[in-house]
Amino acid sequence: MQRGQAFQHQRQNLISIATWLLILLAFLPAYTFGQSPVVSPKDSLVILGALYEKTHQEKPELAIAYSQKSLRISRSINDKSSEAKALFWSGSSYKNLRQLDSAKVYLSASVVLYKELNDQKGYGEALVFLGEAYFVNGEFVKAMEQFKAATKVLQNEKPLLRRALNGLANVHGNLDKIPEAINYLKQALAIAEELGDLPAKSICYNNLGSMHFELKEYEQALEYFKSTVEIQQILHKSGLTKPGDDKLIDAYWQVGRTYTVLGKYPEAEKNLNLSIARAKEAGDKYKEIGATWYLAEYHSKQKEYLKAIELLKSTEKAIADNRYDWLYREYFERVADQYKLAGREKESLEYKERYVAFTDSLLRLKELEGVAIAKGPAEDSLQLQKAEPSFMNSIISADKKKFWWMLFGTTLFICSTYMLWRYKKKQPDADNTMEPLVEAQAQSITHEFITPEQPATMAPLKYVQAVKHSGEVIVPIETIYWFETKDKKYFLSDGEELLETHHTIAELENMLAGNENFIRINRSVIINAYFMFNYSPWEKDKYIVRMQDKAKTEFSMPRNRMKAMRQQFGLEPAAV
Repeated sequence: MQRGQAFQHQRQNLISIATWLLILLAFLPAYTFGQSPVVSPKDSLVILGALYEKTHQEKPELAIAYSQKSLRISRSINDKSSEAKALFWSGSSYKNLRQLDSAKVYLSASVVLYKELNDQKGYGEALVFLGEAYFVNGEFVKAMEQFKAATKVLQNEKPLLRRALNGLANVHGNLDKIPEAINYLKQALAIAEELGDLPAKSICYNNLGSMHFELKEYEQALEYFKSTVEIQQILHKSGLTKPGDDKLIDAYWQVGRTYTVLGKYPEAEKNLNLSIARAKEAGDKYKEIGATWYLAEYHSKQKEYLKAIELLKSTEKAIADNRYDWLYREYFERVADQYKLAGREKESLEYKERYVAFTDSLLRLKELEGVAIAKGPAEDSLQLQKAEPSFMNSIISADKKKFWWMLFGTTLFICSTYMLWRYKKKQPDADNTMEPLVEAQAQSITHEFITPEQPATMAPLKYVQAVKHSGEVIVPIETIYWFETKDKKYFLSDGEELLETHHTIAELENMLAGNENFIRINRSVIINAYFMFNYSPWEKDKYIVRMQDKAKTEFSMPRNRMKAMRQQFGLEPAAV
């Protein structure tokens, strides 16, 4: 067969295939989309709402997926009310995950939309959640603005009004405005009593006790802490306490601490022992260690040093089993101090040596763990743009199997037509002629459906929230020596001890971008160069960086990061 005849034969076969595919394509759309949809968009929103309510507490990642799907559907049918609700759901779930930048993006959008719809309840609730996101992020002034705006529109929504008042109390407490905080807490307590909300009353009592303790009004603080214990005992007996959130441990501890300050030692010991027993029952090793250490401190004040040492040593196994490495140094130091007070210098010296040995060897015993880069607000902002084409809603409302058959037939038809066009034109380089068209179409689609927004410029970070066994603390950024991650947890050092924080290393690097003192020296550590003691070559193109804290803590730093740091401080010429 000659070449020309072969070409004609192939072309006829391709035309036949294309014809049959064209006929199939003509019938598939009518068969697939001509029927009534299995689930309408409105019904889909109802189902997704139920799924969100079921998962948003225990599985916030899954809840985000449901809220995002609700957002797409509500926009495709131009349902503004459902869109505002889906935005709020997304922001709330991101807040639960402590991804606060993303939470603020979605909650801010829901605030704007609820206000446009004149939905007072939705508007107020979104303001409260946005205020809480700002508060956890340490942006107290912005948090106060949201809470105050919420109280103005939630006068008839008592549970949400109580939450806003609690938020205002927390903000004022962190700003050292204790009398104002107490005033807001009393307003919140009055609402909780009116509603008969026991968990809310417990929170108000505990916070009021903490505020009066700060003012050294210990008798009043004790009364509030006792009320907290009574309510938590009722909740515990009723089975209403959530796993991992046993506030009765803290309530006993607060009562014991207050009795200690008041010099009522038998009552103090009794409540501290109750706190330890409750922590053991709940399996909360961290709180058990904290309460035991405070009980040891109580015995030390009674000059019962050997009893204090016995209690401290009883926690060593729990520290080792649960890999609370950051507690080891404080543990060795506490035991050494008690031995010294007891006049046993030999044992005191032994524990001081253990303290030094542990500190020196910690970073050389294992590689520091890295963390994945957290999803930033810029990516979330993309999803707040124009919804997907309306035909995508058919994937939800129509039979998926029929849709994919149509897609398969369409793809075959396009491929066959393209091959026939190439043979007919006899242009082997026809692909090149298609590229400009494909590129132009891609740019058109991208421009129409994805218009990225730049994330809002963040204010300079001034404070970081951290956790002690006694509660939350606010640490000024200029007093922080370094941030690090260990065992998939995040910590900061103030030169004296390690405090746990909720921010990942990646989030902190982003928030500290404008502060030249903070340098990320490896995947797991950001140091404050102001508190760096010195550095020296180590091994395999690495350096050892030593800090100015008492233990002269050491970190490893790759050569390329060292070079970048020196260039940043003008100690080495930048690469051209």
